[in-house]
Amino acid sequence: MAGRRFRIGTGKFLTRVARYIAAALVLFTFFAGASVLSGCSVFREAFTKYLEERSGKNKGEEKVTKEVESIWGPPQTQQVFADLCHWDGDIDFDAMKRDGVRGVVLRLARYNLEIDEKFTEYYALAKAEGLPVGCYFFSGAHSLEEAAADAERVLTMIEEMNLEFELPFFYDVENDGDRLISDNSRQMLTDIIKTFCDALEEGGICPGYYSNTDFADNYYYPEQLTKYCYWVASWSKKKVLTPDHYPNVCLWQYTSTASVSGVDEECDMNVTLRDILAYTADWYAKRNAPDPFGR
Repeated sequence: MAGRRFRIGTGKFLTRVARYIAAALVLFTFFAGASVLSGCSVFREAFTKYLEERSGKNKGEEKVTKEVESIWGPPQTQQVFADLCHWDGDIDFDAMKRDGVRGVVLRLARYNLEIDEKFTEYYALAKAEGLPVGCYFFSGAHSLEEAAADAERVLTMIEEMNLEFELPFFYDVENDGDRLISDNSRQMLTDIIKTFCDALEEGGICPGYYSNTDFADNYYYPEQLTKYCYWVASWSKKKVLTPDHYPNVCLWQYTSTASVSGVDEECDMNVTLRDILAYTADWYAKRNAPDPFGR
């Protein structure tokens, strides 16, 4: 993000062929510039094949479909979202929406507190098109104090700019040039993420965090962060990510080279692994619900 961006076979042979075909379709659709909507549907088909493989037997189409929906919800809840910053230039949000993008995650600012030069424009245009909006803040913290200060400044920006979100606000955990957040110990980086997310939650904002799979596997402890929505980056052409990889993953950034109407350059694209809109709405509903005991 910093740089840029069934049929079930009745025999073992048919199951293997179906799995290969599904994998090939995923790679072709996601990485050959096909539409974001077709990529979404093909990914779902591949995940269905994954469930078959995991079960080790033919479970029957109806049973597999129910398991898919128990994890992802019905097909219409699976959606694609773009994440954007000033590198993406001028954007026609109407065209992007008509091409299947169902929401955007915008960079609010970086650790130097400079607001992204396109943020105000992107936010206004996305809202005008009725697109759900979330944000992210590019972290650079090397202490709990810095993480707490980041959160305080973000909350101030949100209040001063009168921002409202339909998607979580994410703490972007990655290296940037010589500023290596990975220099933190594994536990320290975990606690930095906790500190930021807890402060946002206390301030009334639905929190989440972003990182690639290398960071999650080697630089912090994801098992200590399961209360927050995880937005994962994995551009590997060899891995189809599923909710089994990380229990709290909700959004998968599967490429930095998507082609979509309304954006002249290649851009980041994401697919939901949970119904993130419902998750966020539920978070705010519970947050703002009156206490029946008047506490």
